[in-house]
Amino acid sequence: MKTTTLPNLRHLSIALHISNNYGFSAASKIVNLSPSAITQAMRGLEGALGAQIFDRSPSGAFPNELGKIYLDRIRRAFDALSQAEAALDASTRKVEIKARITISQLRAFIMVCQSGSYSLAARRLGLSQPSVYKSARSIEIEFDRKLFRPSSAGVDPTPKAREFARYASIALSEIERAQEEVQEHQGKMAGRLAIGTLPLIRTKVLPASITSLLSEYPDAKIQIFDGVYSDLLDSLRHGELDFIIGALRDPLPVKDIVQEPLFNDDLSILVRTDHPILNVKKPSLKHLSQLNWIVPRSGTPTRNYFDQMFRSENQDGSMRLVECSSLVAIRAMLLNSDRATVLSSHQAGYEIDKGDLSIVNFRLDGSTRPIGVTTRQNWRPTGLQAGFLEQIRSEANHL
Repeated sequence: MKTTTLPNLRHLSIALHISNNYGFSAASKIVNLSPSAITQAMRGLEGALGAQIFDRSPSGAFPNELGKIYLDRIRRAFDALSQAEAALDASTRKVEIKARITISQLRAFIMVCQSGSYSLAARRLGLSQPSVYKSARSIEIEFDRKLFRPSSAGVDPTPKAREFARYASIALSEIERAQEEVQEHQGKMAGRLAIGTLPLIRTKVLPASITSLLSEYPDAKIQIFDGVYSDLLDSLRHGELDFIIGALRDPLPVKDIVQEPLFNDDLSILVRTDHPILNVKKPSLKHLSQLNWIVPRSGTPTRNYFDQMFRSENQDGSMRLVECSSLVAIRAMLLNSDRATVLSSHQAGYEIDKGDLSIVNFRLDGSTRPIGVTTRQNWRPTGLQAGFLEQIRSEANHL
């Protein structure tokens, strides 16, 4: 988790009250602060943003164009905080989370949930263990809920704690994006892209899209995360990733994500160019079942297809398999052995064009899979993120 400096939640709440009630005086009555305290809070917020978000006049205070953009994103953040409260069955309490919980406390709670340890969370946040413990415990105390259970590794968050942490993480992400949108409005396209990638997209479409984007926005901060789908999906649902790019899932594993197809991809059987199986003009499934294979881990679409294809030939489970999803490692094993693998021609295009790998003459019927972008439901991209999506759609159309 990044430790970007974010505004005070109470100040953000005040800004929304000013916007909703068209003035500092009206907002002061709602939040029980003096107009001078309200004015000081907004000066601090606008000073930290480096921009004015309210136009003041005798008739009241109104969000300007930038203020509308910024506060709309803040409303999204507070909607996520309301969902966090609901996860703890605390939505009926009179005082809202933003009035009694700080961003530092939320960050500590989220990191403890992710790491399962106060000490590990403290190291990742660069804080002391007592500080992290106090912050995480303060949320338990405030909501009068037992949210962590002792475990052999440290602590085990309850399901409600995990759900609270997920929505809190989304809220912090929205506040960060709000600050990036202020910069975009000022002409500074220096925001963040956090991309989760699956194997089929890494070798061609993704690098070309990033190169094109950086030629237009050289100050963009791009983070690419490889991993198994389940881990990437968890990060996406916590707001830590902006999108996942790779093979789409059917059916959807969870309801709160949206998939956009980019292109369809077919699988092929690949071996090194002097592999003995290439001497067989029309190899049968029996021939192929006698090979040693490199396959993805169980549960992935490609592995499911592989297992189904050889179900009748591998009743005793005697096939020799190596599970691997790293293209670099797969390539090395293929070049130095008689093993075979199932990959897409897009994924291994460089190795095929170079002459290192060849496609076995065996058609894999029904192996077509949609490749695309997965985002959170109701996710709204910043200008930079929208620009990247345009680039990757354009690259996919050229395939």
